[in-house]
Amino acid sequence: MSGSLGDRTRAEGASIPTHIADQLRGRRFGDFASLRKATWIAVADDPELGRR
Repeated sequence: MSGSLGDRTRAEGASIPTHIADQLRGRRFGDFASLRKATWIAVADDPELGRR
């Protein structure tokens, strides 16, 4: 699907909402998979973002 959100974020990256980034700031992650997991857990726990 050309022009879809997925295509754009793959090429340009996607912003992490500030309040999610604030929760992760200062933590150390051994690898990208750990960062990705922590990010999605924070998103799922957020009342607004978790509903999407």
